[in-house]
Amino acid sequence: MPFDPGGDKAYTLQGILDPHEPVRLQPLAPAARRQVLNAMLARLGSGERVPPAGAAPGFDEQLTRLAWGGDPLYLMMAANRVAETGLGSLLVLNRVELIKAVAGSERARLARQAQACGLAPEVLCHMAALVTLSGGLTWDALADAAPAELTALRRPNAHSADDVANALCAALPADGGVTAILPDPVGEAFVLDVLARSRVAQGVVSRAFALSGLAVADTLIRCAQDFGEAEGRVALQSLQSLADDLNEPTALAALLYRLPESSVALRKFAAGLSRRIVATLPGDDRSPEAHAFKARSLQDLALRLSEIGDRRGALAPAREAVEIYRELVANNPDSFRADLAGSLNNLAHRLSEMGDRQGALASAREAVEIRRELAANNPDAFRPGLAISLNNLAACLSDLGDRQGALAPAREAVEIRRELAANNPDAFRPNLASSLNNLASRLSALGDRQGALAPAREAVEIYRELAANNPDAFSPNLASSLNNLATSLGELGDRQGALAPAREAVDIRRELAANNPDAFLPNLANSLNNLANRLSELGDRQGGLAPAREAVDIRRDLAANNPDAFRPDLAMSLNNLAIRLSEMGDRQGALAPGLEALEIYRELAANNPEAFRPDLAISLNNLASRLSDLGDRQGALA
Repeated sequence: MPFDPGGDKAYTLQGILDPHEPVRLQPLAPAARRQVLNAMLARLGSGERVPPAGAAPGFDEQLTRLAWGGDPLYLMMAANRVAETGLGSLLVLNRVELIKAVAGSERARLARQAQACGLAPEVLCHMAALVTLSGGLTWDALADAAPAELTALRRPNAHSADDVANALCAALPADGGVTAILPDPVGEAFVLDVLARSRVAQGVVSRAFALSGLAVADTLIRCAQDFGEAEGRVALQSLQSLADDLNEPTALAALLYRLPESSVALRKFAAGLSRRIVATLPGDDRSPEAHAFKARSLQDLALRLSEIGDRRGALAPAREAVEIYRELVANNPDSFRADLAGSLNNLAHRLSEMGDRQGALASAREAVEIRRELAANNPDAFRPGLAISLNNLAACLSDLGDRQGALAPAREAVEIRRELAANNPDAFRPNLASSLNNLASRLSALGDRQGALAPAREAVEIYRELAANNPDAFSPNLASSLNNLATSLGELGDRQGALAPAREAVDIRRELAANNPDAFLPNLANSLNNLANRLSELGDRQGGLAPAREAVDIRRDLAANNPDAFRPDLAMSLNNLAIRLSEMGDRQGALAPGLEALEIYRELAANNPEAFRPDLAISLNNLASRLSDLGDRQGALA
């Protein structure tokens, strides 16, 4: 079931689950994979069998490496496919292709059922999609829905409603009615296929929503998540159509709260939904309940706008949410202090994104103070929130140059989240990976390169596992941890080992930025900068030049629109480009970016010496080398 996002309150709700600790299923070993495949093939009456271990070494290796091969559900689907098309189909399909193939078999089965009942296959498949969208229907609800669907399909008198309901109940039987096509991924692929082919796609979604409410939204959300922005585009369009039909803020919020906490595919939709909620809020309700709903909606909007790259637009609602929560706390501290801490944490992120590092630190400190006090009295409810704020405080301190001060909160966040993840891995392992990534950065900044490597590796391992199961949610985090790992390996002298994660991070972020440049171009520039360094360290100076130039181009555009946030990054990339050009023998070409980097760092260090004097010194050192290379020894000396 989805939990409404409520920060610390959501963790309290999760605490009442039974069992509290989820049962974690490990991927099946190769021997067990064979057993599942052969058992399923036997049950299907197929003569096909998987070769015994050792009989076909190439097959053994591929079965072990299959991304979906450790999941019993996918193995059973694969066996179904093998029974139809032979063993050669087992190892050639990726996860999405396998799901689509099984959904195609289901469509063919329904078509045969329709013909046996004297119905048009299009009708039965359309009705199966309606039922799957709805999560299942009773016989009466199905019979009541059939006339409108037949009319929409331009077959108003072709079949009776009872005939349609009876045929579908025979094909997808359930107690008292008809079930959705299962398992869920196959049902989702079936729905997407029918909606993509249908002339009345949006109409059937609206009618399904009238029948089953938000269960339809849940199906479409899973479709978008499991199949991504391209494959799941029709699901996103259908979700947007549902949202367009809603006018009440509470109804829009109910849809927003069904969305996953992290989803690349659903970010733009979520931001649009948050905008509409805030825009439709009544202005004349001054009750605490209405104020709390407004503050929460503003906080959601700030987060969603930031996720799509509208950092400037995110700042105002984040500030307003804090102001409202302060007012609510003044009258009722016991009910709203946790919410105030959450909103302060959110504001710290937004201020940091806009380059207001000092302002971000103040908000982050206050959030930690509140959550530490709350956690002292109720650790089960508030320690997760404290870890979030500690992680944020560490980043804010580091941004201001207090690298030593940043280490303690970074370590404490890891300790809390490791303990939480030990008891509830599904809920807290993503948070643990985030804190490990942060700790690795803090240790690296302090020069403890060996100490940084272990948390960097562990973060990659966790995020790789999470991204394999849910790329829509975790591929951005995987790219971040890969980038960090590449830096740690490079600093320790493992130049060859650093190259692969640096390349992988660029590949992931390039794909993400292609679909959402506002959100992901800054991250891509960061990875390009890192890749340029790794290639240069391996002696591929020509290869390092292109990503260094691209990073400068991206960051120049970003700094033009948001100088406070992105001029430090631009200076870093300019410095890097100057080094790459000098390595290529273009000493004259290296001078201009070196001078520009120096000018930026000099200005930054004048306003924030603790954070930027180290970078200024590096930039001066580099410029001295450039001038010396050009024969200007007097200029280099200064």
